[in-house]
Amino acid sequence: LMRCGQSVYHVNGTFTGWLDPPLSEQGLDQCKHAASLLVTEGFEPDVVYTSRLKRSIISTWKLLESMDSLFIPVMKTYRLNQRMYGSLQGLSKEETAKEVGAEVVQAWRNNLKAKPPRLSRDDPSHPCNDRRYADLDKELIPCSESIFDCKERARPLWDYKIKKDIEDGKTVLVVGHRDSLRGIVSVLNDVKGE
Repeated sequence: LMRCGQSVYHVNGTFTGWLDPPLSEQGLDQCKHAASLLVTEGFEPDVVYTSRLKRSIISTWKLLESMDSLFIPVMKTYRLNQRMYGSLQGLSKEETAKEVGAEVVQAWRNNLKAKPPRLSRDDPSHPCNDRRYADLDKELIPCSESIFDCKERARPLWDYKIKKDIEDGKTVLVVGHRDSLRGIVSVLNDVKGE
């Protein structure tokens, strides 16, 4: 499991969610460094899963390019997208904390069930208006998500794709975002607890 490289929104403290900023220069360097570590450890993926957000897709490309493995199949899925931050997307974390209180913002960011305010489906920036999700039922595209919601969105990817690939003997690389990867780790911990 690998988190995507740092985006320019991360650098300036902006709530990102399903928005699609590019990687920062540091983010690109992080991908090259991660590739170097994987090569040193002899890691050779057979398949890669990533989100539909360019910071994750480009992280995947940079990683595979540095590993001389651009031929590897890459599956892009909304199930690995970062958690939907609703109407907070594009806002400054610092300014939002000043406006509503740091405790509220921390709860939205770290509480398992807390959801940020919803983003209206009528808002032009809502992902249901983005062609990269045109193949999805609009009800699958969230208006806001808790960490738990993001975990549950990622769960079927493990249950029906990644787990099968591993059982078939494939080495799987997952490049995602903080909360979608937390969801996969949570599912893995549930599996280990059985």
